[in-house]
Amino acid sequence: MGRQPFRQMKTNATAKSADESASVTLPGHGVNISRTPDSNVSSIQNAMIPVSPVSGTNSFGSTDFFYFARRIWFVPMYSACGGVIEHLIPYSAGENGVADTDDWKFAIYDNGNDGLPKTLISNTMQWTPDSSFNPTYLDVTNTSGGELTLDADRWYWWAALGASATNGGNIPMGSYSMNRGYTTQVPCSNGTPFGVLYWSAGSRTSFDTPLNMVANSTEFRSMSENNVPRWFFQYKIESDFGFKGA
Repeated sequence: MGRQPFRQMKTNATAKSADESASVTLPGHGVNISRTPDSNVSSIQNAMIPVSPVSGTNSFGSTDFFYFARRIWFVPMYSACGGVIEHLIPYSAGENGVADTDDWKFAIYDNGNDGLPKTLISNTMQWTPDSSFNPTYLDVTNTSGGELTLDADRWYWWAALGASATNGGNIPMGSYSMNRGYTTQVPCSNGTPFGVLYWSAGSRTSFDTPLNMVANSTEFRSMSENNVPRWFFQYKIESDFGFKGA
């Protein structure tokens, strides 16, 4: 007698058919932890979550990201447990920025363009890097100023817009090597694996929404990067050490 295929069980204890067994929902990309690992909720550095799944590292650097000026750039951002997001957290890279000259603007978009960014869902946060290598905690709200709740097991997009009008002119920020960075299957071109995306419309000084794609006009383009921004986010922590809304 030949080997019989393994059959999963339904909730009523009967075996699934071969077709039913073939349709399996895979687990999410991150570990679904919905509370802080320790009880020091008074520390703002508690429960900083990498923007997307990463390999562990304590080796960091400085990178001048996002070459093309006045374009909206996007990095994938994964929400494992979901909840009320309180902060976006970028790291400076040792260069002291000048306000309104070296600023970065940040925001969060949904994935409404068939997985690509479409609609702005957060406030716009403005950040001027300083001469330290420290994090800055930027307050996040929805577009109306209230709490922004992220869904569980869903990808979003962290958007970045530099102030410089010159290609390559944006101030560096903290980074780590791409070989420690996010592992995502994002469409790219010319055999160069995805690093980041940018919106093709130029001369942007604020975040467009919605992003409506028009062939050969306004669209997303991929660009390779050797490094990944040292970015984190933080859910709101409640008194029982759990993440609000998770």
